Parts: sequence; C-alpha cells; structure tokens
Amino acid sequence: MSTIYLHIGTPKTGTTSLQNFFWDNREALEKNNICYPDFGFRYPGIGFRRNGHFLVTTKYRDENNKRILEKEREDYIKGLDFLTECAESYSRIILSDEGIWRASLYNRENFWENLKKDLDARKLDLKIVVYLRRQDLFVQSQWIQKVKEGAIYDFKTYLDDISRTGYPLNYYEYLHKLECIFGKEALIVRAFEKGQFLGEENTIQSDFLNIFGLKIADGFTIKQEFYNESLEGNYLEMKRILNSLDEFHNGRHALIKDIKQIQKRKLFKDNYEKKTYFEV
Repeated sequence: MSTIYLHIGTPKTGTTSLQNFFWDNREALEKNNICYPDFGFRYPGIGFRRNGHFLVTTKYRDENNKRILEKEREDYIKGLDFLTECAESYSRIILSDEGIWRASLYNRENFWENLKKDLDARKLDLKIVVYLRRQDLFVQSQWIQKVKEGAIYDFKTYLDDISRTGYPLNYYEYLHKLECIFGKEALIVRAFEKGQFLGEENTIQSDFLNIFGLKIADGFTIKQEFYNESLEGNYLEMKRILNSLDEFHNGRHALIKDIKQIQKRKLFKDNYEKKTYFEV
C-alpha cells in the first residue's frame, strides 16, 4: 500500500520554501521512491507547485461569483485517480497545500471523513504533515502578509477583529479532530522553530526530509532557502500607507520588490531591534 504524505501547512510556516524544494528536487525524491506529482491543474493566484490544491479549490466561479461545485468535484476525482496511478510506481507520494488547514473546515463539509473514505477505497494510506507556529507569531505574520497584499488597517485594528485571520488557532482541537478520524499514528506534527528543525542544516527542508530518514546530502539541493520574506518595521508601515493611495489600491504587490531591496540594505541596523507587534 502506498502512503500519501499530505502537507497542510499551516500558513506562514515556510510552505512556499518547501513546495519549491519538492519541485526542484523531484528527481532526487524519485530516486528514493518518493513522488511529488504535477497534476496539471492551474488555478488563478495559486502557484502550481501547491500540488494539493485540487483537494480544496474554490477557484471555479460563475458570472455571479458563485462556486461551481461540479467543477470542484471533477478536479477532486481526477486528482485522486491520478494519485492511484502514481501509487503503482511509488510507495510514497507528497501533496502540499497550506490552504487545506482552513479550507478543510470552512469550504468542504466533512472534508476529512470523505477524504479518508476515498483514499481507503483506492487502497491509499494517509499521513498528515503539519507545521505549527506559535499563535501570536502566526497572527502577526498573517497581518504582515495582508498589508503586503494591500490591507490598510493597523495591527490593533486587525486584532480587534481576530476573525480576519480566517484560520483555526486552537491547534489542539483541530489535531484532536484529525486524530479521531485517522488515528494518532497518522499525524506528523512539527514545530516551526529554527532551533527545533531536524537535520544537519537545521532548515525546514532538512526537517521534512528527516520524515523519510533522508538528508540534504543524499542528492538534494536548496536553490533558495527563503521565499516570501516579510517586511518589517518602518518598511512595512511605508507599504501600509502606500496601500491607502488610489494609485496603489489595485496593485497588491506595488513596490514590494523596491521596499524589500531597501530593507535588505539595513540602513538603520544600528538602531533597529526586531520586536513582535504585540510589544509595540
């Protein structure tokens, strides 16, 4: 029986770095009987390296912006059928999409129960891989991401309506639900903390490979360790202010690259001490 390793995030835990790492190292993975398949699905605003997004996509909409459930279901079945084909050649298959953490609760009724039933019918085992970040740091990072994408509200306003995050923050409750459906042995839970990453490199990439008993030295390369780097301090505030200007209102990533380049120069490093926004 082949095993699906379903990496569900959580968001803001190096998911983009991992997905690019999987994609860049497909040949090295395959040499170790591990597949990171490309299903051929392409969704607006979703990187194609998020190969597990077909499980929860809501990208099909009609002229009234209403979800086309038939198309969602069609992709879901096509994806599972393709997984069955992959399982004929590989004993281990990786799927990854951070959107599953939220969408499995809000966009798909009985998502986990149905997924278990469908995988069991195809004689596919499931392991769920999840990285957890301290909730306060997650909330802060999520707000920063929203500012990068065009939000104009400050951190206090964001906290006043914590539902803006849209993500379940009771990790124990969520994992307990998964445990009740799949069993504790099906859960692989890791801390998103630099000091707790396993592997000689102490990176999230080496940590994930450790799940399979592999090392970076086993033929893997890290082309780029970090993706989607955060804006900080005054640079983030500059972006938030720019978001309020009409000429930037529709430009989610307007001037992001320029501001990041200035931030990398660390012009104010002697006077800059990184803090969480909860302390400001």
